[in-house]
Amino acid sequence: MCSSDLVPASERARRAYHRHASTLSERVLLNCWFASRDCRVRVKICGVTRPDDAALALKLGADAIGCVFYPGSPRAVTVATALEVASHIGDEAELVGLFVNPSVREVLEVLERVPLRCLQFHGAEPPQFCGQFKKPYIKAVPIDRKSTRLNSSHQII
Repeated sequence: MCSSDLVPASERARRAYHRHASTLSERVLLNCWFASRDCRVRVKICGVTRPDDAALALKLGADAIGCVFYPGSPRAVTVATALEVASHIGDEAELVGLFVNPSVREVLEVLERVPLRCLQFHGAEPPQFCGQFKKPYIKAVPIDRKSTRLNSSHQII
């Protein structure tokens, strides 16, 4: 066993970044960044339509399972299907509901019946809309194809 195997991966990454940081200010920023993150990539498998697929995704290490509630998607599910998926994942992972330009009523109807732990929005929803449901949310941020700039009023963290 190599001595570096005894050092957690996050610490090895922090040290590698420090070796390449050219200024003290870069090192301070890196320290702050590493201190605020657990340095673990989280995996969400989205578009799940069958409980067996959710179970396989969990077995392979997924942290979150996404169900699409956008009728225009070929991966869209009904509330009944989402409940079946939810019953198979239990507390092993987060269930995420994906919406595209929904009405408040549409989101609330799903939330009343499906135990979503997080919401994901892929339309033109403003931050006020996304935040009103008192759940953590993910907001897809479009990029302006002409300028490659982010085109969003959402705060990027």
